[in-house]
Amino acid sequence: REILFYSFWIFLAAITEQFYWNSGQWALGIFQGTTMVAIFSLAIQLKGMFYLFSSAISSVFLPKVTRMVTSNTTAKEISDLFIKTGRIQYAVISYIIVGFVIFGKSFITLWVGEEYMSVYYITLMIFVCTTIPSIQNLGNSILMAYNKMKRKTIIVIFASLLSFVAIFPCAKYWGAVGCSFPIFLCIVITYGPILNKMYARVIGINVRQFWIEILKMSLVPSLFVVAGLLILPYTDFSDWGNLGLGFIAFSVFYLPVSYRLSLNNYERNYFNSFMRKIKFVR
Repeated sequence: REILFYSFWIFLAAITEQFYWNSGQWALGIFQGTTMVAIFSLAIQLKGMFYLFSSAISSVFLPKVTRMVTSNTTAKEISDLFIKTGRIQYAVISYIIVGFVIFGKSFITLWVGEEYMSVYYITLMIFVCTTIPSIQNLGNSILMAYNKMKRKTIIVIFASLLSFVAIFPCAKYWGAVGCSFPIFLCIVITYGPILNKMYARVIGINVRQFWIEILKMSLVPSLFVVAGLLILPYTDFSDWGNLGLGFIAFSVFYLPVSYRLSLNNYERNYFNSFMRKIKFVR
């Protein structure tokens, strides 16, 4: 019975997640037609790839979290793991976001055409708002280990219903970009202050320290965004070759700077170990 109850709330959370994103396509299909649905669908596809990176990292830590919970590990140790994992996820995600901010318009133009440029703005909004749940993915694993998914699922269901109600008028009057605003606000508010408060109270996460660590890591990405946007008008990414070279040049500068200035010793060792495993597999 307990396993069934536990599985039910995890399943319901997964269904709610799909409802969040599919409701936008339903609304656009009713009020705007196939072009707007296609635009929104393309942004959702990019969101799926974006989310894949962070969920892959957090899934690696699920067995460790389960062992820590069953062995009566202190809340501080679990909180420290939450912060460590969040920092690693943010290091990867910030690299993707900065790259998309700088090269996203050129990528969308080459991929689907300039007439679909609104995909860039929708995707950017989705990337920014889903950064919060993406870097706190381990929270799901901890809640599962403690068998406390029910409360989070109820909160997310309520938020998705509010988003669902707001999406329809936004889709009718402002199209695909307008449709993304209720989703953006609901995710930021729900996964930001509301669930962070729950993480602090229910499982003892030091949320304040978590966000201090994330802010400290945000200096390098912010500087690269500003520098990239200033340089962008003097570049030409009108074909895939130039775009690829541009992204490689960006990576050559960004990754070493981020490695030295944003990461701590634990994270450097983590990435060094990961790179050694890749070389070994090859």
